[in-house]
Amino acid sequence: MEKQMEKVDERSRRKKKMIDRDRRDFIKSSTIATVALVSHSDLVAQTDMKSTKIESNSRSRTEDMLRREFELIHGKGRNGSKIGYASLGNTAYEIERVDGVITRESQSARYLPLNSYTPDINPSGDNRTAQYSQMIYQGDRVLYPMRRIGMRGEGKWERLSWDDAIDELARKIYEVISDPKRGPARLMIDAGTDSELQSQHSATLRLSAMLGAVRTNRDSTNGELFSGATIAYGEPNVGHSYEFLYGADTIIFWGIDPSVSNTADAHFISEAKYRGADIIVISTQYNATAKSADLWVPTKRGSDNILAASIIHEIINKKLYKSDFVKIFTDLPLLVIKESKKLLRRSDIEDVSDDKDSKSRAIDEFYSFDKVSGNIALMPGSQGSKNRSLDISELGIDPMLEGEWKIRLLDGNEVMITTVFEMLKQNVESYSPQEMQAMTGVNPTVVSRLAKSIAVPKVVSLTVGSSLCREFNGIMTIWNISSICGLTGRIASYGGLNTSRKRDIDSDLITLNGRYSSRLASGFINDYMMGDDMSRFEKYFTEDDIAISQNGMDKSEYISIVRDILDSGKDGRSDTDISAKPWWITDTLLLVDNPIYGDGISREYREEFCKNMRYFAYVDYRMSHTALYSDLLLPLKSRYESSGLEETNNMRYANLSQPMEGLEAVGESKDEWTIMAMLAKRLEEIASSRENVDRSKIKDDKRYAKEGYHDLTKVYQEFTNSLESYKSKEKESRGSVEGDKVEISPNSSETMALASSKDEAKASLSSLARTFVKLDSDSSLLTYLLGQQKEYQPWSIKKMQDMGGFLLLDRDRDIEGRSPIYTDRAYSSFEDILYKLERFETLTGRQTFYVDDDIYIRLESHTNRGSGGIGDLYRENYPLSLITTESRWSSSAISKTAKSLLRLHRGVPYIKINTQVAEELQIEDGDRVRVYNELGEFEVMAKLSHSTPLASLFIDSGWEPYMFENNRGEGECIPHSLNLLEMVDGWGHLKFSSKWDGNRYINDGRVNIERVGGSV
Repeated sequence: MEKQMEKVDERSRRKKKMIDRDRRDFIKSSTIATVALVSHSDLVAQTDMKSTKIESNSRSRTEDMLRREFELIHGKGRNGSKIGYASLGNTAYEIERVDGVITRESQSARYLPLNSYTPDINPSGDNRTAQYSQMIYQGDRVLYPMRRIGMRGEGKWERLSWDDAIDELARKIYEVISDPKRGPARLMIDAGTDSELQSQHSATLRLSAMLGAVRTNRDSTNGELFSGATIAYGEPNVGHSYEFLYGADTIIFWGIDPSVSNTADAHFISEAKYRGADIIVISTQYNATAKSADLWVPTKRGSDNILAASIIHEIINKKLYKSDFVKIFTDLPLLVIKESKKLLRRSDIEDVSDDKDSKSRAIDEFYSFDKVSGNIALMPGSQGSKNRSLDISELGIDPMLEGEWKIRLLDGNEVMITTVFEMLKQNVESYSPQEMQAMTGVNPTVVSRLAKSIAVPKVVSLTVGSSLCREFNGIMTIWNISSICGLTGRIASYGGLNTSRKRDIDSDLITLNGRYSSRLASGFINDYMMGDDMSRFEKYFTEDDIAISQNGMDKSEYISIVRDILDSGKDGRSDTDISAKPWWITDTLLLVDNPIYGDGISREYREEFCKNMRYFAYVDYRMSHTALYSDLLLPLKSRYESSGLEETNNMRYANLSQPMEGLEAVGESKDEWTIMAMLAKRLEEIASSRENVDRSKIKDDKRYAKEGYHDLTKVYQEFTNSLESYKSKEKESRGSVEGDKVEISPNSSETMALASSKDEAKASLSSLARTFVKLDSDSSLLTYLLGQQKEYQPWSIKKMQDMGGFLLLDRDRDIEGRSPIYTDRAYSSFEDILYKLERFETLTGRQTFYVDDDIYIRLESHTNRGSGGIGDLYRENYPLSLITTESRWSSSAISKTAKSLLRLHRGVPYIKINTQVAEELQIEDGDRVRVYNELGEFEVMAKLSHSTPLASLFIDSGWEPYMFENNRGEGECIPHSLNLLEMVDGWGHLKFSSKWDGNRYINDGRVNIERVGGSV
């Protein structure tokens, strides 16, 4: 027996030795930077870029390398692997590890069928997410806390302990927040755009709110806010899931290539086409979706809003609009005073000065001209109306869409009035398809077909891309497309506008039930001012540029208006006559997982930003270009190492992120909630010290601290929902429940109620216990969410694991989209509005076609029209438009450095140039070229492309500046501007929030290109 046991032990030792050898081989071949292989003196696994050239005749060597990698990752050791779960790109993944190292991920592919006639949503991943297991072990992984010892951007660091790093950061934050001359307004604490993953960024946003720190609207900063949709619907994120497309008759993709941006859902397009749907692509580029479409409509850059205005013209003139629909659900029948172009309000007609309530409401109540009574009639459902329903049938009103009438106002003046519909007709009269062909490049017969394809079928989807928002007139483009949908009755089950679907993190979790609030700054304005983009604007744009884009306005007048608005919003002021979006110049920054020095950022911007910044701490799992400029760098756990929930775009599921047991740590990285809890704890200790306690109640505006101050001596207790808070509440409640006893684990929402005969009181205490779960890690937050959020109950982590890494949401209605969530029907926005006649969250309660703000009227944009772009003016020396597009192989800077993905797109930054243009300039594929204009220049590889328009250059998004020669990326040639329409604030529902802001434009520059040397 002993000899047999010795043989077994020997076999076990040999097997372990073999596994260790294979593991070392795998680590080496995948550039893994684990603690086991990186000496403690190394701070990151690799900070310099290394290029590897593969000779043209080296196929066998390359194939051998790939086969070896595949065998190591997917072959040996599978039987001994352990499973974890993660959510990437709205997809549930099963994660495998061998011997403590993640070796692969695979799509869970266990989502439930929607119904018997809709294609399966599985599988739901793409190549950009299926390589994350390699990316988190790459050489740019940050391993330890580090302090900068060289110049910003130089990449010289010294290693710190976590205690020292947190102490330094806490002291810097205390220093700025407790300084009466600086205070919370000079502190920015912000996170990236990945807000759907609750545990990923809710910690940062919670601490930011508790301290009254500045943070920005990240969609605005990234140029991804559908502000035109906010004008129309009061919401920027509207539409339907891709499952909905399968049942549509016409599917239009405008400014988006879903085969690239929505790879996991693109199969629904092919399946819908097979079913008989008409697929139309409107795009400047002949993209991957266009090649399989029934119709491709190539547009000139910047002309999409004009094309949309032409379609509106065609729908109106061919009477393709749905008159019954627009009378109820749009503001088209509302009355306008012709001379002033102002909406006719109840306060213009009735004297309500004696009734304070009626006086405040009468400003926001509006009229139509009733065909039945032959007089004006007050319409229900507006912001000031007591009747919140859109139902006009009960009131016996039949609004007229056309005509004009004379009425007498309250002040005795007689005025001519007409309808919004008449004003719309007037505004688009000059945008006929024939007259606009030269501007759009689209034949009038094609415009006619588009109008019919939208108006006639039963279900029509118009999916728009964020690329449209990144142009100066993008707000008008999205508003015009929304208006096309409004004219033809396209909402809810009939289709309509489809933007991105996003859901904000629970505001109560962030604000501690409204006790605190961050200083939410306008994303596009705050970044504009932090980088002094106005100086680049004045240098680049001419009088003619302003005149074309701003309805003939002089450059000096434009700049004067802009500066007045900027001055009114500085430091979040509310004491000026001008309503303006708030912004702050901060000097201390804590930023989490947000590479702000990516697309569209110039060296000048970075230099100006660094001038303003006294101290910059950055938290991320990889060494990005942004990280290089920080003063303190903290290592963050990756998705596979963190716990959390992420809701999917189809609105039915929330995916689980839950690391498996036995996963070997990479360096000393920590999850975000743990980092923020450590920071809050040290901040509380510093504030409670004898020398600081007297000045640790930081006074603040009640907009940001309900009680008028931030008490730093309790910041950790408040941040973590500590049991001290629970005990005080429990003590207050115990008197009513004799004999109850509740025991709670600090990191669990599980409760035990013993010896109680009063069930209601026991349930109340149980609910109270859940409320005060101690939140000090991502795992505790996950437990809290599963126990506290109604839509996640009654799910548990175990049940989600058994399901395949996700849960099925139980939600009666999506608050933003005003629609129920069905388990057997595809999601679409505004069902409650269409079928229950509930109001839109707009000034009039209807879809908005008319904005009577003074600036909108000044720019003749009070209703829909076409508008020239600020960068559209042809420049002889710079004839090519520079356009940033989404990449098929990497979605952002986060995945741009992925080793497996770099193999798919040349491994270096490249720019797409039309083959014919390249031939004229004697540029060959692979040549190094210089792209330049009066602002700057950058060098890049040329990639010849037949699908690129003659007048444009395309560069993929996400390239890090350090990947270019001399750290100069495309941002060197990009001018930034501010659209006055997006700067307006305070009109109706256009009041600054995460729903109403502007966009940062990165597609308005013109450049030239020349060959500068050999191939890259």
